[in-house]
Amino acid sequence: MNNFKKKLYNYTALFTVETKKINDFLNKESYYNTKYLTNGFVNTGSSVPPVEKQNIILTVGRIGTYQKNTEVLLDAIKNINLLDWKVIIIGPIEESFIPVVDDFFLNAPNLKEKVEFTGNISSRELLDTYYAKSKVFVLTSRYESFGLVLVEALAHGNFLVSSDLLPAQEISGFGKFGELFPVGDSQKLASILQSIIDEKMPLPSKENIIAYADENYDWSVLVKRLYELLESK
Repeated sequence: MNNFKKKLYNYTALFTVETKKINDFLNKESYYNTKYLTNGFVNTGSSVPPVEKQNIILTVGRIGTYQKNTEVLLDAIKNINLLDWKVIIIGPIEESFIPVVDDFFLNAPNLKEKVEFTGNISSRELLDTYYAKSKVFVLTSRYESFGLVLVEALAHGNFLVSSDLLPAQEISGFGKFGELFPVGDSQKLASILQSIIDEKMPLPSKENIIAYADENYDWSVLVKRLYELLESK
């Protein structure tokens, strides 16, 4: 540890870690004494009126970046019978990814009415509306520092389908509120989504998902935990 890190460590009252597994590892294998405190969502009491869940698969992010690995979702969609479901893809599209989108619709023109790219949505209320009416949220990232969109999706009652990342394991309740697939495995993703569409994989109720999110990831709850951790120092 260099001098700067030593000073920083000495003047820091509390180190927190967002995942339990990493927190346990650091306490066991390093000189750090850390506490578990996950990230969360801010419940602002959205003005979005209650809406009925629709057969929508949603993803939100920077579309086409290496990290987000959007190609995996498009490859999966091509191998799914969407029936009466729709896929909505929200976020700014990388310029280099536009030809990929064009080729996708060129090769699957029948999906033009089923798959929607909205572009960037800056309105929080509109974004919340999309979250609120979707049933399933998909994350195809190669890596995430935490994956805050997963928490936001949970807060709106979405079932999670995510690449198998450590934060996603914990956020999904280790399978209770989500299903994971190996990073980059579009066939497994397609299989999971088809099972949901065909109702072979029963989803938990949105009320149960929201209750789980409120109990574990609402910042009004997390701030109280932070206060308790600081008081126990």
